[in-house]
Amino acid sequence: MSTKENSNQSSKNWQDANIASISDADFNAWLDNINEASSVNVNDEWNKLNASIETERPIANGRNIALWIARIAAIIIFAFTSYTTIIYFSTKKEVNYHELSLKNGQQAQLSLPDGSKVWLYANSTIRYPDQFNDGIRAVELTGEAFFVVKHQKTNTPFQVKAGKLTVEVLGTRFNVSAYKNSENIETALISGKVKLSIPEKNGLKSITMKPSEGAIFNTSTGKIQRKQINSSYYLARKEGKLIFDKTPLPEVFKQLERNYGIRIIYNHLAFKDRTFKANFAIDEDINQVFNIMQKALDLKIERKEKVISIKQQ
Repeated sequence: MSTKENSNQSSKNWQDANIASISDADFNAWLDNINEASSVNVNDEWNKLNASIETERPIANGRNIALWIARIAAIIIFAFTSYTTIIYFSTKKEVNYHELSLKNGQQAQLSLPDGSKVWLYANSTIRYPDQFNDGIRAVELTGEAFFVVKHQKTNTPFQVKAGKLTVEVLGTRFNVSAYKNSENIETALISGKVKLSIPEKNGLKSITMKPSEGAIFNTSTGKIQRKQINSSYYLARKEGKLIFDKTPLPEVFKQLERNYGIRIIYNHLAFKDRTFKANFAIDEDINQVFNIMQKALDLKIERKEKVISIKQQ
């Protein structure tokens, strides 16, 4: 094949390739190079020209565009994530907790951050945050307390976590007793609505209480016993009074032990069917309390420091 034929064939190859990025100057230089020597291998020269142009000016194909877009997107996502993370941690406030513990014979009233009121009784501890977050109002209780929960327009639930039992309300008045040395956790509802949540093997079991209803949860058996309550007893407690209205003596003794920090020794079988009716202030002298009980019930009471022995005459 002659040089002229080679040139014509090469021109055809150029048109067929249709590479827009090769300039006229590049094409003319390539033709001059061919005309200078008739022994030039046209196919080799064509391949060299293509390699040279691709090295100097990479062609922007679909894959390169996709990679470019992916890199830009990654930068935007990284920047947005970094910004939101910084904003979150800079605006998130540290939550501080308050804890109040009472000794024998003490009683205290306190207000929670949401305006709810708490009456905390002797030998009890309450723990609560300086502000309620995360769409819930939660406090922790060991011992006994009376709650008057303020209802919120957002219907944010109020929870009392008492050991294994969780008491949840929206706005109500109720009493919770969850002492460490007792296997029973007791809840008394004065008004409103209360939901009790109890852990089970397959999750949580929930029951709903009605006003003037009490519930006793046994932490050993996991069972709940419902009962009717005398609301006036719990309302009087928060006013600093101990009211016994035909209360079984074992329950009376238990209340006195908690209020005065004493230990009462007695025969349970001998007293389980006997009741007692009287009103005392929580700061009543303990000797006066036992003098009244001794005369009213015909009891023999012996006291040695903080240990009280009670027998029937």
